[in-house]
Amino acid sequence: MKFKLKAQVYNWKHFIIIPYQCDPIGTIALGIQKLCTALTNVFQVLVIAKFIDSAILVAQGELTSTEVLPWLALLMALVGWKRVSFNIGKYFVKKIQIRVEEQLSKEFTDKRARMVYSQVENPETWDLVNRVCKNIEIHVSEMLQRTFNFMLYLIRITGVLLIIFTQIWWVGILITLLTIPLIPISLKGGKTAYTATKSAAQYDRRYQYISEVLSGREAADERTLFAFTNHLNQYWHEQFEQSRIINLKAEIRRSLNMYGGSAITNILSSVIILALIFPTVSGELSQGMFIAIATAVYDLIKLMGEEMTRVVSQLSKYNEYIKEFTILANIEEVEGVTDLPTTEQQVFKTLEFKNVSFKYPGTDTYILKDMNMVLENGIHYAFVGANGAGKTTVTKLITGLYTNFEGEILINEKSIKAYKQKELKAMFSGIYQDFAKYHISAEENILIGNINSLNNNDSKEKMIHITKDLDIYEALSSLPKGFQTPLGKLDEESVDLSGGQWQRIAMSRALMSPAPVKILDEPTAALDPISESKLYEEFEKISKGKTSIFISHRLGSTKIADKIFVLEKGRIAEEGSHKKLIDQKGIYYTMFESQRSWYQ
Repeated sequence: MKFKLKAQVYNWKHFIIIPYQCDPIGTIALGIQKLCTALTNVFQVLVIAKFIDSAILVAQGELTSTEVLPWLALLMALVGWKRVSFNIGKYFVKKIQIRVEEQLSKEFTDKRARMVYSQVENPETWDLVNRVCKNIEIHVSEMLQRTFNFMLYLIRITGVLLIIFTQIWWVGILITLLTIPLIPISLKGGKTAYTATKSAAQYDRRYQYISEVLSGREAADERTLFAFTNHLNQYWHEQFEQSRIINLKAEIRRSLNMYGGSAITNILSSVIILALIFPTVSGELSQGMFIAIATAVYDLIKLMGEEMTRVVSQLSKYNEYIKEFTILANIEEVEGVTDLPTTEQQVFKTLEFKNVSFKYPGTDTYILKDMNMVLENGIHYAFVGANGAGKTTVTKLITGLYTNFEGEILINEKSIKAYKQKELKAMFSGIYQDFAKYHISAEENILIGNINSLNNNDSKEKMIHITKDLDIYEALSSLPKGFQTPLGKLDEESVDLSGGQWQRIAMSRALMSPAPVKILDEPTAALDPISESKLYEEFEKISKGKTSIFISHRLGSTKIADKIFVLEKGRIAEEGSHKKLIDQKGIYYTMFESQRSWYQ
């Protein structure tokens, strides 16, 4: 049996159902261990009473010492079981945690991959993801343990109260009445604790990021160069303190409520014990039963006043957690988004925008407004414009990341919404400004561009041709293990590349894809303008006769484009070849002239 994340309502029943689906044997075994421990505590009260009464009779000469040994042996067995039981429980908890991490981590990784893109770009969603998924194996195992502990405590309380009721009925009633008011206090404390967790999440995210900057290898060079460690340490401390104070205040309120009520019940339990002296003196209660009940009353008051209220508080906290678990599980998904690109060769003829307007979810500002354009097969296009003009947004719509646009987007005269995700993946390939640097071998870095033919010999030959054309073949071949060399900084054998080399790797990956349309969204922004122009010229030679889309606010690449679209305020302000737009002396001319010196 395996856990499968579904779009449904999760509630307190899933405190047991989720770990059971991940590890049925471990969950059942833990439940049996908890049950045995609960019954052991109840029987121990009776055994202690019998042992003490027998020992007194031995001292009075009414019993032989051998007659008390069975009770002593049984008492030792019960105490021994409780110690062994604790370690048995720890084993099964760890076993459950391993299975939960294995299954739920995968399920939520897949969930994040399937989420609609608007949620991927929503910081509040990632706060939610962080709260639900961080240490998820601990959350789930603790939900199970607290639920079992609640049942265990109920059995212990019920068992001991039944013993007390059979001996002194009014004591049982009094203990119950004293501890009932602590339950609503515990519920409120649990909700307060989880509310604090939610409030502190934004500060947690910030200080964890700063911690990575201060300790990770990625920023090591700049930490040394700019000496910003002390400054960021101060910022880290501010964010950490905000989180700590929020959680500390919640814990103080919870503790004051719980221990305040518990202190009162402890005082009253002492009064109850004193009251039991009278029936003991009168012979109504045996001395052994008095000692056993007196010990049980103190244990019971602690159990009901502290342990039970703590468990109820924690269950209340996890009830809030499971609500957020439900929210995350029910976030809208894109059908087929995790499918591999179709192996059927996609034919691209035209792409048309008809009066397309778009604004990002949750905003009122249109990024694109009544945009109209037509792209045709085999032509190099460039989209230029100032930052915020809508260039990258165009690529997000073209690749189907957002579908909540107004107007029509047609691919081969067919609505983009009618295409399956696997068809769009096979239609478009791209490289972006923040392209990934995968810490795997150089060969894998490139070949994953065509995931359907990863281990195909033809793909490897194509990789060699592409890397030669992009002037990266010699650099990769000269690595310690050639193309098999792991890249990045993950281990001692890894080799890190220069910024330009990483960009050529990313461009090679995009060219490996058989997709007929290539999108380059400012992947060379970190290069100097001359290097950028050279790389684009290399790319243009390789992709000659194919459809490509360049996105840039620097115009070194636009001269090789067949057609240029100039975006301004979400519309196509100008379009045409480089020469045509220069002759118009409009927006493009002004932008190009302002950058002319960069390319001389």
